[in-house]
Amino acid sequence: MAEQITGAALNEFTNAYCSVLLLNDNETALRLIARAGYAMDSVTDLPLNGPGLIVTAFHSGQVLYVPDVTQDQRYLQGAPVTRSELDFPLRVRNKVIGILNLEHPEANAFNERSRRMFGAFAEHAALALENALLLKTTNQRLRQLNLLNEITRAALADVEFGTLLQKLADRTRELFYADVCSIVLWDDELQRIIPGAVSPPMRRVEEDIPAGESKPDFLQQVLNQGRLKVLENLSNIQSLKLGRGQGEEISVIGLPLIANQGKYGAVALSFDQAHRFSSQEITLAEQAAGQLALVIAKTRSLQLSQRRALEAENLRQATGALAAAVDLDTVLQSLLDRLASVLAFDSASVFLIEGDHLRMVSV
Repeated sequence: MAEQITGAALNEFTNAYCSVLLLNDNETALRLIARAGYAMDSVTDLPLNGPGLIVTAFHSGQVLYVPDVTQDQRYLQGAPVTRSELDFPLRVRNKVIGILNLEHPEANAFNERSRRMFGAFAEHAALALENALLLKTTNQRLRQLNLLNEITRAALADVEFGTLLQKLADRTRELFYADVCSIVLWDDELQRIIPGAVSPPMRRVEEDIPAGESKPDFLQQVLNQGRLKVLENLSNIQSLKLGRGQGEEISVIGLPLIANQGKYGAVALSFDQAHRFSSQEITLAEQAAGQLALVIAKTRSLQLSQRRALEAENLRQATGALAAAVDLDTVLQSLLDRLASVLAFDSASVFLIEGDHLRMVSV
């Protein structure tokens, strides 16, 4: 839609430049979404607290026409050839959502008739853009809900735990269009982080270490603090880069995986390009982390119940076998055999007390 608007504007002024800028998600800058015409500096964001005629028009909410930009100190040069500039606020329901910008290499290029015509055009363009944005937002939200549902349904799938973790990492990376998603688990017995899953499998976000931190301090801090941590511009990053080796991660967000007051690990989303996390993305990330934690908690709880049931059955069988044995050698060998099914060990021996010393009777 924005490309159609800039194209329509240039049908009237073939030698001009036209661009459409809309508020970003955080409403801190105007983001360039479409442009057409002669060459212009490749600035994608104009901070609302910065200079320029476009920003001035946005704040005033009024049409701004400068017949000769060389005579206006507010002008922020984008192309040396520009001499006149015309900026229309794009307003929807009494709120300015962006700017329709027109520039021309001739001074006083936009007469009163042109300004009136483009004023009406800007009103229709604002409505068309709003409808397009609403449709985009609706489709994006539907996509997010579908992926979140997939994450939730993963707990119902009868798959091996490692396969489940990989699916969770894949879906979470897809949800945020991230370059890497890394999930690490918390081992309560060992009191440390252990590997979980990484998407894509050949990338490891926890190996990207900001200066002054040591592996895996980033996710460890996230887990220890129990809250998200955002690093948006890691220009001083040290990267160990295994696997794909496509460059250093520039922006990372990490979130703890906590459910029912228990900690189960942490998740990190990494971007190879500078990425500013909007409030909507952070809210979505917290929602996704909560669902990941519940899935992992439920799966681990089921695993623990199954393991305890198996251990109880092994002990029952061991007790029955010992009770049925009639000689010492049989009892000892049965004890060692059954013990192996309950505990993990490399070797085991049985010693009997004989007088003042121990005698090994079975290995």
